[in-house]
Amino acid sequence: MLTRLVPLLAVLVLGACAPAAERPSLRPVVFTATRGIDGPSAAAPGQEVVIQGRYLGGPSTGSVIFRADERGEGGTRAQAKDIVSWGADNIVVRVPEDTAAGGGFIVVEVQGVKSFGMPFSITEPAQAKGRAPAQPVQAPKVGARPHKPL
Repeated sequence: MLTRLVPLLAVLVLGACAPAAERPSLRPVVFTATRGIDGPSAAAPGQEVVIQGRYLGGPSTGSVIFRADERGEGGTRAQAKDIVSWGADNIVVRVPEDTAAGGGFIVVEVQGVKSFGMPFSITEPAQAKGRAPAQPVQAPKVGARPHKPL
């Protein structure tokens, strides 16, 4: 009996130590999302956005979602043509042309695991050459609750 149990225990122990190839062990983390290095947290379709964080994966394993809700659902997913560069700690991506103006969150998804959303607004593109773009729509505030009187 013991001779049959030892190989089974060995398989279970070794299997528990093996890395999980299907899912990353760490959630992607987004620190900042701005237009340019120190720009505002708003951009129009076609403009470049710099996302800085950790565990961001790569273009073959990850994706960027614009105007997602607080759970990372919905929004517009950037396509391969929108990716300018992608590293483990830094992504440069253009806002997809079909992204609607308004507030929401930027979410980075790596192998099915989503980062927490970073508030970010999509502005209307400038209507005519030489005209300044419209002011950004305010992104929703995380955890904001109305004040209750005592």
